[in-house]
Amino acid sequence: MSPDRQPVASFDPLAAKPTRSAKHKAANKAAKAEAKPRKPDVGMAQHQKEVMDALMDLKKNEKLYRSELAAAELEFGENSIEVCRRASKLADLCYHTQRFADAEPLLRQALAIAETDAECGPEHPETAKLINNLGNVLRKQGKLAETRPVLERAVAVTTAVFGRVNPNSDTARANLVELLDELGEQEAALAILTQTVKDEEGEAESPTKNQRIAGSLRGLASVQVRMGKGKEAEQSLTRALALFIEAFGENHPATGSTMSALANLLRSEGRMEESLPHYEKLLAITETALSPMHPQCGIALKALATVKLALGKPTDAMADVERGLVIMRSMHGGVHNLMAEFLDTKASCAEALGDAEAAAAATQEAEGVREKCKQMLQAQKDAAASIDVKKMQQKLATRDNAQAQKDIYAEPLLNPTQERLRKKLASKQGEASTA
Repeated sequence: MSPDRQPVASFDPLAAKPTRSAKHKAANKAAKAEAKPRKPDVGMAQHQKEVMDALMDLKKNEKLYRSELAAAELEFGENSIEVCRRASKLADLCYHTQRFADAEPLLRQALAIAETDAECGPEHPETAKLINNLGNVLRKQGKLAETRPVLERAVAVTTAVFGRVNPNSDTARANLVELLDELGEQEAALAILTQTVKDEEGEAESPTKNQRIAGSLRGLASVQVRMGKGKEAEQSLTRALALFIEAFGENHPATGSTMSALANLLRSEGRMEESLPHYEKLLAITETALSPMHPQCGIALKALATVKLALGKPTDAMADVERGLVIMRSMHGGVHNLMAEFLDTKASCAEALGDAEAAAAATQEAEGVREKCKQMLQAQKDAAASIDVKKMQQKLATRDNAQAQKDIYAEPLLNPTQERLRKKLASKQGEASTA
């Protein structure tokens, strides 16, 4: 791989998310510490407003992206690399708005251009990204039979472009493994992950070697769990945890998530006593790595309370539940499905303590929270329905239609490309009128 090649930019959920600055984290932590619980109705109203604002922004962006695509096709030609890039950008927007059927033809268009373009070709980072993204879009639509050869090709291309031991190749393989797992072909998925671990173990020493092996072991353990190989999964997770601690130390999210997976495995096997210290350590790590009021702390407290309750420690479990409820009430005014689960656990703790009245009150509140969650979901659907996205798509996609052309070019110009295109069109119209 040439040193100037850039990693594949993928919208795959497994791709790493950008980290926030220390200043932003500190400000967020301070804001959470001072935050007061909002009333549910206020939270719902605010949520609906945020959804509407986000949808309006997407509507504006989609119009811009479609106009840019139309402009590129007219100025550079339908098979130009500029069209490829704009089609890919529009496909990203469709993907993030859950319109996978709309994203598919755009990705196919972009991929067809990239494969034959002199600048890209069949083995290029941009081509690898497009193949990977097309596979994800097909999978989201449930077209699993079509997805497999695409993702297998994504693995082949990323490996050829970046090498087998590379984050981009890891992402492509992870997507294929998930698909195989979904298809019920766990043995094939297990074989890929086992080989990946061996390849990474044979890699030359580097600062990231251990954390890469640990990440692959985590994926291997997930498949082993689903195959009912609890002992092998425990070994994989134990080793991954040791490697993450060596690479990052104990107070790191990667260490915490691996510890959580190990604790969950032990709990699922009924080994509550063994899982308890892992959950306690997980809570401490989360408080240090994130903040005591972070939602992940709430999740850790709920697991801890469940284990303590199973071990016959309802008083200790209730203390964890009450603390977790404080965190949950600070999120969306307490209107959250996890809040309802906390209240269910509180009801169980109250029953174990012989307080039937408190148990009934917690159960009733849990039902109220679930109803509020349903109302909030409906509000989001209503907000989405208020914007006729499909009509807008059809209008902007029909570039041969005079009205669509007027909509695209009669508005204030949004970029230099459109400025050049307008001048070019005006010149052609002048030549035609003269003739």
